[in-house]
Amino acid sequence: MAHIFKTIAFSAAFIAAAAGGIEYQYKTYRAEQDAHIFRENIILKVNDEEINTDRKTAEEIYKEYLAEHSSRVFTVHTNGQHLQVDLSPYCSHTLTERDITEASRQSFTDWLFQGKQFRGLRDTFHYNGGAEAEVKQKILSVDYTPSVDASLDPGTFEVIPETYGNEIDASLAVEAFTEAAEDGKDSLYPDSERFYLKPQVKENDIREKYAGLFSFLEWSVSYPEYDITIRAADHKDMIHAHDDGTYDVDTSFLKYELLKLSNKVDQPYESVTFKDHAGQDVSVKGGSYGPMMDNAAEMEELKALILDNVSVPDRTPVWKIKPSEAMDEYIEVDIADQHVYHIVNGNICCDSACVTGNTSLGRGTPTGAFFVSEKVPGKTLVGRDNSYHTWVNRWMRVTNDGVGLHDAGWRGSFGGNIYRSNGSHGCINLPPKYAYSLYDHIQVFIPVFIH
Repeated sequence: MAHIFKTIAFSAAFIAAAAGGIEYQYKTYRAEQDAHIFRENIILKVNDEEINTDRKTAEEIYKEYLAEHSSRVFTVHTNGQHLQVDLSPYCSHTLTERDITEASRQSFTDWLFQGKQFRGLRDTFHYNGGAEAEVKQKILSVDYTPSVDASLDPGTFEVIPETYGNEIDASLAVEAFTEAAEDGKDSLYPDSERFYLKPQVKENDIREKYAGLFSFLEWSVSYPEYDITIRAADHKDMIHAHDDGTYDVDTSFLKYELLKLSNKVDQPYESVTFKDHAGQDVSVKGGSYGPMMDNAAEMEELKALILDNVSVPDRTPVWKIKPSEAMDEYIEVDIADQHVYHIVNGNICCDSACVTGNTSLGRGTPTGAFFVSEKVPGKTLVGRDNSYHTWVNRWMRVTNDGVGLHDAGWRGSFGGNIYRSNGSHGCINLPPKYAYSLYDHIQVFIPVFIH
């Protein structure tokens, strides 16, 4: 019996001791739970990364985690450079200390028997915004090759095509950065067509803008008979294009072109045959009579063609004296008869005796086909080396070296053989009344045949 009581006493003592141990363990468990201390049987992973939690509080673990995961660098890879921006000041963690605290909790039995327990948490380093200005500044600091708009060469009027560079649109790249950062990405590759700053003006834009100019550069006027063509494209230095697509033309180049033309056109005839006052055919050689263009009038007409951008492939110039013109009106000077005839449509309109150049002094009036090149109602005739100064009331120039028809009121008679010893210096002297009448009836460029 005594043995039984001893056994019971031992068992009771054992149970009491065990109960005391359990109570101690439970108190320890509660203390650790209240302090949020992790036991070695809890395996904590954040984003699949195992975290060292042994005998650490949730607060300690969270602080260590933040310290190790506080840096977030975003890299913009562009033009061979890697632009890094520290986003840490602009980000926040979605993982909180409370999340770790909750993860530290476990049941008493699990804690008591130390069974392995896994806690998996997720954390996102969330971008809150604010780094855009820094990113943009870094992008703008890169030495890109910019795209270049198409343009018009102001000298040659050639269209310079646009060129494409690798410069990126900083604003567009910043938008893409924000989107990538908010999605948790840490890099951006903006070197693609989506981000490139493309030329704003294309070759076709220039051709359309300056269509009028390009059309005018095709302008030309041709004189096939004289193998001369005036082309706008040969005088680009006289064309000025404006930024709005319009253009101006300095038409002064026409003076030079028309001078070249007149040098071919204005060629005196070698000989001219006309009917004299008696109806006989008379041929004269030399002189200045021949086709002559009116440069001033031709220039005005060409200016109008330029203004309207009208080309002419077979133009005939404006004439002062037309080539092969029917000579229905002319003046005949017959030196042998010392007589002047104004002939219109084969009939003598009026005539008069005259005095021509003094042949004894070698001042004979030149013979040939000429024309009246100017009419002046009052002029002082000046001799060579100022040898004389003579006023005449009606002057009708015939040659460039000063021979003409004019009144000679100082003479008492005309005709006969006066010219042989008392002739003029080469001019055709006329009675004043006839000079006035002839002056009033003729026009400049009327032919004058002297024989």
